[in-house]
Amino acid sequence: MAEVIRFDALPSLPDEDVASLRKVVMRRALLVRERSKMKIRGYLTYNGLEEPAIGLFTEKGIDWLRSLKIEPIDMYLAY
Repeated sequence: MAEVIRFDALPSLPDEDVASLRKVVMRRALLVRERSKMKIRGYLTYNGLEEPAIGLFTEKGIDWLRSLKIEPIDMYLAY
């Protein structure tokens, strides 16, 4: 720790503008993920496919979605 202080190597905190922009970007990423999940669920419902009991967005659920080999769903899972 003494070396970090001596060499002034402590990371600085971002200024308010950068911190604000980071919050906006993180929020947008969250909204895009949620919208993608809703679209996948909607696609499954529209095509008469039932969600597995294991949970759709668990590791096993995503493996199940990929096993369907449905292009629109694969595109949403690319994120």
